[in-house]
Formats: sequence, C-alpha cells, structure tokens
Amino acid sequence: MRRALLAAAFLLAPACDDGDRFTPVRLDTSPNCARATAEVLVPDLDRPEQPWARLISLALDEPGRLDFWALVQLDEPGTPLGMVHVRDGAIDHTVTLPNFLPDTADVRLVPGPNPGSAWLVESGPGTFRVWQFEAVTYGVDPLRAVSPDLGWFPGSLAELCDPDQFDPFEEPTYTPCDVSEWHRELAFVEGQPFLISTPPFSPNATMYIYAGRLRVDLGITEQTQLEFYRRCEEEFIVPFDDTCETELAQTTYPSLRVSGSQQDPSDPVHHQFIVRDRNLDRVPISREVVGLALDLDEDDKLRGFVFSRALDDVTVAPGGPSGLATDNVAAYFLHPIEEGGARVTRLRTDLPDDGYVDDRFEVLSGLPLSDPPEDLELLQLPGDVAMGWVEEGVWNVLKLFPDAPASSELSTYAPSAEVTTVTSAGRGAYLVFKDHDLGPDLVQLRCSE
Repeated sequence: MRRALLAAAFLLAPACDDGDRFTPVRLDTSPNCARATAEVLVPDLDRPEQPWARLISLALDEPGRLDFWALVQLDEPGTPLGMVHVRDGAIDHTVTLPNFLPDTADVRLVPGPNPGSAWLVESGPGTFRVWQFEAVTYGVDPLRAVSPDLGWFPGSLAELCDPDQFDPFEEPTYTPCDVSEWHRELAFVEGQPFLISTPPFSPNATMYIYAGRLRVDLGITEQTQLEFYRRCEEEFIVPFDDTCETELAQTTYPSLRVSGSQQDPSDPVHHQFIVRDRNLDRVPISREVVGLALDLDEDDKLRGFVFSRALDDVTVAPGGPSGLATDNVAAYFLHPIEEGGARVTRLRTDLPDDGYVDDRFEVLSGLPLSDPPEDLELLQLPGDVAMGWVEEGVWNVLKLFPDAPASSELSTYAPSAEVTTVTSAGRGAYLVFKDHDLGPDLVQLRCSE
C-alpha cells in the first residue's frame, strides 16, 4: 500500500591533446538570463509526519516534476538506510539497504540519464561500488543491479610506475601502479554507464585516462586506455631543429588533480576539469587548465578530446573552490589562483576547429571573485550555469550571464531558519539544509522572467 506524503508543497582509444576535433554538443536549454530565483518545491523534508527519520540526499527525476529518489534513514528499529522513490506525492518504492563495503568512506546519490533512474555510489581507498535503481512501475523491483567492488580498476592496465630497480640510462620500462588512491567516478556517456579513473600523475608527455564500460550486471566489460599526447605545433617546427621533440622527451606531469566533473547526466558528453602541473627535465614549467570530454564514435567506442593551456598572467592554484558546469555552448571551470581570489574560465565547445586552441578559453571578467567564500560552487541549471555560496545563514545565487559577466545578478534564499549547507539534487534542484530539526527544503532554481 502506498503511503501518502503529507506535504502541502506537493500540491503542485588513442586521442590527441591540444586541438583535436570536438563536435559541438547541443543540450535542452533553459532561457539564458542574468538572474535566477529559488522556488520551494517541498519544505522541511524531515517533518514528523514523513515516513522516514532523516533525509540524507535526493535526486530529482527530471526538472519540472516532483518525482524523486531519496537516500534516507528509515523510521524503523535499527535505523537502517534505505532508498525511497516518490511519484505524484506518494512513495511507490522502498528498498532497505544492506551494509556498505568495509572501506566505504563516502556514499553519494546521483541522478541517472533517464527519468526515474538514480545511482548510489560508495567509495573509499581501494573501494568503489555502484547501485542502480529504476522506478518503472509499482510492484517491479527497482533495484536493478549492484556492482562488485570495482576498487581494483584500472588494475594492471595502468603501467605508469617505475619498477623497484631500473637503469637510469636505459629506456624506462613501467610497471602496474598501486591504484587504490586514484580518482574514480561514475560517468554517463550518451546514456551508457562507465567507470572513469584518472591517474594522479604521468611519467611522460602523455596524459592517460582509464575507462571501463559497465555491463547490465554492473561488472566491467570493456576496458579502455585513452592517451592524450602532447605534440609539436606544425607551424612552429623548424627543419633540422629537434628542440620540440627533445622537450617532449623531457616532459612529465607530476600532478594531475580532478577539480570538477559533469553534473548533468543527460548531457551525452561527459566532461572533466583537471589541473595539470607540467615539468621539463624535472623543473616545474607551468600549471595548466585541462578540459576533458568523452563521447562515443560511430562504432560505439569511447573516445576523448582534451584542450589545455596555461592561463595568461595568473597561475591556477590547487584546492578549492573548484568545480565544473556546462551550458549549450561551453564548459565552465571554477578554480582559485595563486595571486589571490578565484576565476571562472570558459572552454567553448561550439567553436570551429580552426587550429587556434587558445581561442576556446576565456576568463569571465567582472565577477565578484576577489575574496571567494570557501563553499563557493558552480551550480548546474538545465542548460545553464550559476554560482552559489552560504553567507550569514543566507544562500546566495549568482546567475552567470557569460556574454556579459558584469551583468550577472545576485539573488538570495533566506528561509526562517539559517541555511547551513546546500547540496545538489539534480539539474537545477538543490537540498537547502537549515539550522533546525525539520530537515532541508527541496528548491528548484529557475530563470527569472
């Protein structure tokens, strides 16, 4: 029997670095605007009449609907965790979750690429497991599959480490690495699930990305090592001068940090933002902004494109605030800079492949980022981008107007209780946690008329 929610608000392969071809991606977009407003979909999600003890995270099925999956602490003896799906204001699916893996340190609920789908991701050192939920019809088990522990990936495929003993005068021979601390994430490429792993370094001038396509049972069926090699620009090659080739032979990337990943699973392309340190003969040369895009070719094989550059006049700093969001023409990277403050860099994905890769990058000037708050983040709206942060109990939302950044307008969400944290709940939807016991508000950001 379905339990009604008593909530008034329910009335309602090898690739090439730096300049290979990239097909523009078109998304369903919201109207571009300079200001966004917060619309409360459901207030106080932990009110006493709710059929759970505490709501932890939420994934809206799709923008404009009140159907969602939620990770909750069930109101039952032993306070187990569970997944519930709400459709038309009532629970139509409840799944009690067993224990997580012993080394699980983080559990995240992410929306899937299709309405009604959600994925639970548990991760930790040497641990990675995903759960797939699909709300199809009442009475059909919504838990489609649970993967084995995929914390071993990419395993022996990642031969990037020096052997225990080697001759420094010989051509290096690399061995498999300890990948337990490598970055891993669940990615959707044209609706298909992949496990993506990014090494934290590269021993040469090639950047490696590892991908495993997930089967129906969520085991790995197809493993891919993508190689993004640095190259000499043809217009700068001088006959009988091997300077460029010599520099490439001495180039390494001692640090690769994933600083943002695709938030919108309905985008057919998966984007990743990487901050890359480049050394020449062990001497630091630059720190670069790297945009990675993954899609499928005509044979349904995974391929990738990378665009990178060192920013003019400033140096990207490691750490936060950082993040990634996309609209219908670009990917946006939020990152701090060593000179102080932060910047938003736009990577245009709609420009023709004219050979001038630097033209794809643009720093959005005129934004108030000289003294950014620690919790500053890029917000993913349906086909649009904003920034958000909490200050003095108020959630501030700055809707980015990329073509005229100085025209971006600030709006605020100030409920009766002070806002403490804000977490994503799907495209344009957010859980706003407050300083009281009634739970968070589910809020949708929309362009102002």
